[in-house]
Amino acid sequence: MFNKLYNMMNWPVIEGIEYSDIDNPHDILGVHECKSGMLIQTYHPEASEMKIKISGKVYDMHRMDDEGFFAYLYESHKKPSYKLIVVNDEGEREFFDPYAFDVMSDFKELRKLNAGIFYDAYEFLGAHECKIDRVSGVRFDVWAPSAMRVSVIGEFNNWDGRIHQMTRLGDTGIFEIFIPGVKEGDLYKFEIKKNGDENIIKSDPYSFKIESLPGDASIVKSIDSFDWEDKDFIDKRDKNKDGFDGKAVSIYETSLSNYIEDGKFDGKAAAKKVVAHVKKAGYTHVEIMPIVEYIGEDNPYGPASYFYSVSNIFGDADNIKEFVNELHKNDIGVILDWTPNAFAPNDNALTSYDGSCLYEHSNPKRGYNANSNVKLFNYARLEVTSFLLANAFMWIEKFHFDGLKIVNVASILYLDYNKKIGEWDPNIYGGNDNLDGIEFIKHFNSIIHNKYNGIITIADDNSGYPELTGEVDEDHLGFDLEYNFNWRKDILSYMVNPPYLRGNNYNDLSLSMVYQYSEKYIVGINEDEFVNGNASLFEIMPGDIEERKYDNLKLLLAYGFVHPGKKLVFKGQDSAEKSAWSFNKTEETDINEDILKMVGALNELYKEEKALHELDEHTDGFEWINNISARESILTFVRKGEKEEDLLLVVCNFEAIDRENYKVGVPLKGKYKEIFSTAKKEFGGTGEFVNPRLKQSKTDECDGREESVRINVPALSISIFKYSKVLEKVKPVSEKIKATTKKAATTKTATTKKTAATKAAATKKKAATKAATKKATTAKKPATKKATTKKTTKK
Repeated sequence: MFNKLYNMMNWPVIEGIEYSDIDNPHDILGVHECKSGMLIQTYHPEASEMKIKISGKVYDMHRMDDEGFFAYLYESHKKPSYKLIVVNDEGEREFFDPYAFDVMSDFKELRKLNAGIFYDAYEFLGAHECKIDRVSGVRFDVWAPSAMRVSVIGEFNNWDGRIHQMTRLGDTGIFEIFIPGVKEGDLYKFEIKKNGDENIIKSDPYSFKIESLPGDASIVKSIDSFDWEDKDFIDKRDKNKDGFDGKAVSIYETSLSNYIEDGKFDGKAAAKKVVAHVKKAGYTHVEIMPIVEYIGEDNPYGPASYFYSVSNIFGDADNIKEFVNELHKNDIGVILDWTPNAFAPNDNALTSYDGSCLYEHSNPKRGYNANSNVKLFNYARLEVTSFLLANAFMWIEKFHFDGLKIVNVASILYLDYNKKIGEWDPNIYGGNDNLDGIEFIKHFNSIIHNKYNGIITIADDNSGYPELTGEVDEDHLGFDLEYNFNWRKDILSYMVNPPYLRGNNYNDLSLSMVYQYSEKYIVGINEDEFVNGNASLFEIMPGDIEERKYDNLKLLLAYGFVHPGKKLVFKGQDSAEKSAWSFNKTEETDINEDILKMVGALNELYKEEKALHELDEHTDGFEWINNISARESILTFVRKGEKEEDLLLVVCNFEAIDRENYKVGVPLKGKYKEIFSTAKKEFGGTGEFVNPRLKQSKTDECDGREESVRINVPALSISIFKYSKVLEKVKPVSEKIKATTKKAATTKTATTKKTAATKAAATKKKAATKAATKKATTAKKPATKKATTKKTTKK
């Protein structure tokens, strides 16, 4: 039998297996039909002898050479189900032969990776528990096109790369093997033989969990077992087909590392704390800083190494899901900071993955940033695009995140970002735009918005790159929102000055409105201001006493809420945290409840008053009243909604002087009621110089307006007045009828009197005429008579 088997051996290929330098072991190993039946071959260099178990019977296999190649001829043309038994000094080990199972993957699906559209690549690549022919195990897939050979190594094969060699799947560049008996929790890596006969050891780029330091092995892990309870929230989110224009979005930014207690992160416990704070302060969303695994950094916000694995400091994936689930149950959205711009240069992860520049650009001037010590993704390679886009989809699909913020997006958009002259190469047009990076951003935004409703994409950019927000079809990059970096810079440079010196920088306050409507902005002070040990906002506020520093902080926070744009506040700043933030700080100290209460009131106003959000993206929603009072450091403007009555007058006093009976121009005649002031007692203010009564506008020109009001303006404050029309008093119907009847009666009486008077006058005139005639006649008759008498007498 040995001779018969020996003559059946394909020795050139067997030699390739034994030297571990071929990529098609399935062609030889396993069970294959031949003229005499079924030839079963296996390679186990660790075995002193091998046995095979078929239908409960055990047979000895033939050792074909000294390297550990064994064979057995099953004299039947029916493919058997069998197990192999390794015998060595450690005893016997029985298992199903991995090479008895055909390749599982659908080549049509896998080619999506090569096309850059494999949006669910994480479902195929990596390690996935499954069953084939009722046999449980794990299917391993890895993309390594330049490798000569790839093996899975792990505890299950004593980290021996000769035992589980993988099969290349056509021209996809993907290697695959199904290993029966491997289960969740098992450690593994890939051993890759690159050109030049050198073996390199790599973790799995798609692994869902990585071993804790100092280890770096991948761990077989499923992320499909969590029981979600947020269906109502997801259904509501999916109905948002119109995006976020005209809607209130207020974000509380935090880090989950701040909720680690006694070295352990509990997602549900952390969520309860965050929910309590968010409910109290009135935010609509929570943004969390990166949560992926990193290696070799002393904080969790260095460059990522493993993009699909939740960092071990947060436990496992279910902890993150528990956190998101609890926030959704409380109607709070969750946004994740995402870092597809670079990766850590450590050798065990993505760097030179298959011996070639696989994920990074092969040109060092495009694939590496020496100043940041990070590798840069090659966005021109479609498989890299698939890797990154699938990662984005995983966070949305599997973790239910409601938005993704791309961190440091400028490093994707520019070839010369954070580089010196000579450290970068221009694009084909001679410019510094990263054309491939720009296309990647457009692809990301278009596919996310095409597939999902209600998902926010945010750009964190400090470069001023134009048209980051807006529709991709209109040649914009497609983000929903962008952080207003320049607003943050200008307002902080203004506010750190003592009030009496602010007049020199007065224009910094209004500069943001010059470009406000060129993008869709978020205004606020985000994590960039705090991650490097920088002082808290309270610490940098001017003031020789705490009360004055608090007043300035309230002024700064409130200005962000009345300024056009969505809102963001970083952890601790809404409660006047005094000490600097750090990633491992677990408790806030010196919490100022008055300021937190003020932020809560501002958030409620922001959500309730249409004037503060309805026309956020339109110039019609804002009108300057006075932005030229540098000497007084007074700034006044109105915010508007679509309806005329949705109008708010905002008065900002950046000087430490109270102003009594101060005249302010208003755009409309009417009444103005103060609905908010940072100076109110409930927010820690003095309560003086507020305006408890309605203010009626008067026709008294001011600020170029015909109408004006006189108000009290507290020092270092912002006051908001709500407009209402002055309505003319409308009389009841009964009074109208009565008034009409009375008017008619009065008219009739007047007419009657006039007629009577006319008649009387006419009668009087007639009588006077008659009397005059009679008098004249009477006067004539006596004379005649007398004359006659005289005449008669004379006769």
